Amino acid sequence: MDYYFRPLARVAERNIGIDKRGNTVLCYGPQLSLQILVNYMKSLATTMGKNKRYAQLVWSTSLTHDYLTYGSLGEETVLDYIKWMHKEGHLNQTIFVFMSDHGIRWGSIRDTPQGKIEENMPFLYFVFPEWLKQKYPLAMKNFLLNRQRLTTPFDTHETLIDILEMTSIEDDNITRRTHELQEKQRNLTMPRGISLFLPIPKSRTCKMATIDDHWCVCDIRKSIPLNGSEVRQAANYAVFHLNKLISQHETEKCAYLTLKSVGTAQVLLHGKEDKKLGKAKNTEIFELGFVTSPGDGSFDATVLRNEMHKWKVSGTISRTNLYGNQSYCVKNKDMKKYCYCLSPSS
Repeated sequence: MDYYFRPLARVAERNIGIDKRGNTVLCYGPQLSLQILVNYMKSLATTMGKNKRYAQLVWSTSLTHDYLTYGSLGEETVLDYIKWMHKEGHLNQTIFVFMSDHGIRWGSIRDTPQGKIEENMPFLYFVFPEWLKQKYPLAMKNFLLNRQRLTTPFDTHETLIDILEMTSIEDDNITRRTHELQEKQRNLTMPRGISLFLPIPKSRTCKMATIDDHWCVCDIRKSIPLNGSEVRQAANYAVFHLNKLISQHETEKCAYLTLKSVGTAQVLLHGKEDKKLGKAKNTEIFELGFVTSPGDGSFDATVLRNEMHKWKVSGTISRTNLYGNQSYCVKNKDMKKYCYCLSPSS
């Protein structure tokens, strides 16, 4: 049987939702919407009991989506929930995962080095029952080791698959799978996702993990002058790329963007990597923060230039300030970040 909270949440948001800030409603009536969600989680845990196998996936954005400091408003609520789970004995039969999809993506902090890391580095915590740690010692040893390794959400996915069939993390199976992983590493055929119960190679790079340069925080960054010709070329190419994306979806509705200013510019410095896995020898990688006109859209882009002086955008161009109602005329969620509507909203 499935239980689905979202329809109730949507009705509550429409009818008794108050204190909307940014994109989210903080409260349903006199209570935090997060508190209502936590109460629901407690009710489901009580209904299912301690002996049934079930999964509960809960995602909340009301406090953390738009403002850097609002997460603190929910700290006591989350802590009380975890204490309740422990007191009622649910954590003894539960693998509890506390995670995010990303950090804050816009606002003044996004213009700082820490802000870049915030967007690209979601947090991830696992809480295991004590008996499980004793029953699967090798898997748990690897799990702790991987706290200091490069990991991705694809690894979390593989970990959840292992949890569905716990025999896969018994010591003999972990030993066998570790040898298989080491063989793939030697043959340069590493999988995109690796279970966190296996020892993720210390030498793993963003390239090995299929992470675009735009999202990689493992590289060393060096600031470069904003008035350099290569910075201007890279920024203009990024704006060209934005206009190309817009033209593929909403040509007649959105304004043609031009470069207004460049606020930050860095070059990424790679360590020595295997040529088959690393970047092309003469590829240069620029990370830029810039503003476009009309609309004063603020963006962050990673742009590559190869030895033939051909430009390429890595991954997604991030919008780092709120677009508000500027893109009311388009429905595509990606284009909303880039479009400045030609006609004013009614």
